[in-house]
Amino acid sequence: MSKTSIPERLSAGWLSGALKRPVAGFQAAPLGAGFTASRVWRLAVRLSDGGRRALVLKLSPEPAAARRLFADANRAELDAYAQGRAGAFAPALIHAEAGADGGTALLLDDPPGHRGASFADGCDAEAAMAVADLLARLHVAGRDRVHPPRAIIGGRDFADLWRLYPAALQRLLPGTRLSPALHALGDAMAAGDPALPGRLTGLHGDVQADNLLFGPNGAPLLIDWQMAGRGRGVADLAYFLAGSVRPDIRRGIEAAAIRHYCAVTGDAVADLRAAWPMAAGAKLRLSVAMTVLADHPLLRHRDWRRVDLERLEAFAADHPCPAPARPGNSGAWT
Repeated sequence: MSKTSIPERLSAGWLSGALKRPVAGFQAAPLGAGFTASRVWRLAVRLSDGGRRALVLKLSPEPAAARRLFADANRAELDAYAQGRAGAFAPALIHAEAGADGGTALLLDDPPGHRGASFADGCDAEAAMAVADLLARLHVAGRDRVHPPRAIIGGRDFADLWRLYPAALQRLLPGTRLSPALHALGDAMAAGDPALPGRLTGLHGDVQADNLLFGPNGAPLLIDWQMAGRGRGVADLAYFLAGSVRPDIRRGIEAAAIRHYCAVTGDAVADLRAAWPMAAGAKLRLSVAMTVLADHPLLRHRDWRRVDLERLEAFAADHPCPAPARPGNSGAWT
């Protein structure tokens, strides 16, 4: 991995070095800041030999504090690409580099005909089943590889964040109160990580609609591998279905998605269904961490988090988890 400086202003010279081919010019269209303040551009590159390349450039956050907060996650993403763990399940890596200040840059192929998905709209039933198949194949492929632990944003454990969550949520979404079912899931997560079934494998860790690209034939690819690392595959599947599929659609395809996933992975359907209430804890974990450490009362953050919570509430109501041995922070909400 290169250790050259991160380009804060794009140039033909930097692209020439990254591509190892002379670049005559380029056009850059911003794709907006990511939810973690990453900056993303779609590039149309004109090479000196007359060739053309369609690329996506992703840079880590510009503010120093945000770079520090997401430094481990950004390095995890670079490693997932550079070490081949993302493999055929992601756009092809062209170039990756990391700076001494925690900054990172990823230059990826922009596969033709692929479209992004909206988190607010979520995935329809056909897309959701395609993602379940993708995750099953990713998790089977990852069983024979060594995977690092997943990055912990801000280095804070969940029990600590869960205690701070009520006040942070009120700042972001005043008047919001969690249901008893979602309380129970959070308290159970604060009491300790759940024992999930299945073999250890490599997880994407943040499988949601806006981290997916769908090809012309509907086949998905995964982007944004910042939370990639070691875990049980059921956590990725529950994370996606709980957070990125509207509850009415999820209820209609959930059982079929679990059956198909298990048919590919060889996991026991009964084991996954028994663990299903707690499997979505990974989605709540990241939602809580982002609300406490990174969310701001901007319109897009409020709207995004409101949809996120509505879907988590519906999942927790459909799949209530057992009450934890200790009460977590339930008293903070009264």
